[in-house]
Amino acid sequence: MCSMRMAGAAVLAIGLLATGCVKKAKYESALADVARLEEGLSACKGDKKVLGQDLRDCQGAREEALAKIDALIGRLRDLNQDVSRLEDERATLSMNLEVAETRARELERQRQLAQARIDTFRRLLDRFRSMIESGQVEVKVERGRMVVKMPSSILFDSGKTDIKPEGQDVLSRITQVLAEIPDRTFQVEGHTDDQPIKTSRFPSNWELSTARATEVVKFMVSQGMPAGRVSAAGYAEFAPVAVNDSQDGRALNRRIEVVLLPNLDELPDLSELRARAGGE
Repeated sequence: MCSMRMAGAAVLAIGLLATGCVKKAKYESALADVARLEEGLSACKGDKKVLGQDLRDCQGAREEALAKIDALIGRLRDLNQDVSRLEDERATLSMNLEVAETRARELERQRQLAQARIDTFRRLLDRFRSMIESGQVEVKVERGRMVVKMPSSILFDSGKTDIKPEGQDVLSRITQVLAEIPDRTFQVEGHTDDQPIKTSRFPSNWELSTARATEVVKFMVSQGMPAGRVSAAGYAEFAPVAVNDSQDGRALNRRIEVVLLPNLDELPDLSELRARAGGE
């Protein structure tokens, strides 16, 4: 456009001079136009420079925009990774929450069972109070088990397994109380001191302690204890409660214990452990 404007001005000036009828004022005006055209040409040249600068600026802006786009793509990729990680963490937290709730339920169940055992123990103490005060029985909690203890001297003569009348009275009262405890099984355990016995019937204290426990079980069944809820075991001298270096200590070790066995539903829930071990 600038070149067309310059060419037109030059033609006009030449034409005016050729006619010979150009007045001074018009001549000077034409010169002024030529000057203006030259300024325009310079401006056009300057416009090209400005346009080149604009192109360079535009290229720079384009490169900057592309760099920003790359940065945004990278940020988007990072955000996607963050979202994936957060989803994994949420799944883990959900699993942990489920495990915690299961454990909380199990702890609450165990608390309720423990409270039930405490209530049962208190009832036993109340029911056996007179026998406890007379020294006929002891009621204790040992190794998490409720145990009713009777000295062998109340039940048996030395080296014998026949229950004495006094012992029968005590066992009958004990059986009546224990049989009323619902959903419970009992184990009668026979214990001796460390003095060896060796007869044709009892070659060792194992046989003596087991035979005494068996006689107590039979008597309890005869007094109304369901046979499926009671069993017998003999420990001989291997579970002492006192040192066998005195008569008093040996007397404490010669005893019969009736143990209230825990129900299966009182045991901890091992399903999670079994699952981890690959069980069914």
